[in-house]
Amino acid sequence: VPRAQDRNLKLEDYVLDFMPDCMERVRVDSGEPDITIVAYCMGGMLSVMYAALHPAGPLKNLACFTTPVNFEGMGLHRLWSDRRYFDVDRLVDTLGNVPPEIIMNSFEMLRPVQRIAGQIKLWDNMWNDEFVRGFQAVSQWTRDQIPFPGAAFRPGRTCRAGISRSYTAVGVASSLLSFPWLCANDFKVTGENR
Repeated sequence: VPRAQDRNLKLEDYVLDFMPDCMERVRVDSGEPDITIVAYCMGGMLSVMYAALHPAGPLKNLACFTTPVNFEGMGLHRLWSDRRYFDVDRLVDTLGNVPPEIIMNSFEMLRPVQRIAGQIKLWDNMWNDEFVRGFQAVSQWTRDQIPFPGAAFRPGRTCRAGISRSYTAVGVASSLLSFPWLCANDFKVTGENR
């Protein structure tokens, strides 16, 4: 979990340093030469970047769930994160790490009645113990978010080892990784690890 002193962590710190270290530790601890990652949301984005930079392995399988690799269809979110309306530098300079509530609320604003509809569905099923347990588990999981490191939240400035704006992804079918809060236009990953 990013702490205040982690506010300067960038995406490349995760992709180029932390993930390779974790991969090696898993390989050593498990005794298995190949790794399978099941990734969700931001973890999927980091994993796709890692996969693009390490096409020879040790990652053998990558399954991503609700992993946005192209935000082109998120028009309202892209508009809100446009630099003309959203001063990401002011946010990061003020807070350091971005609190999870800010990120969660931005997604909730895209579907403002979703929470109310969920509460109505819970009310309609409150005598169904199995439904209530499932609803509570998913609700807790959804709310259990962590801060986002400030430097990783900023638009790409100077990146190392090829993770930066305007590079082409290799090994990921040239997937465009577009993060609306990072850059309203594009963010791509290169397959070269220099």
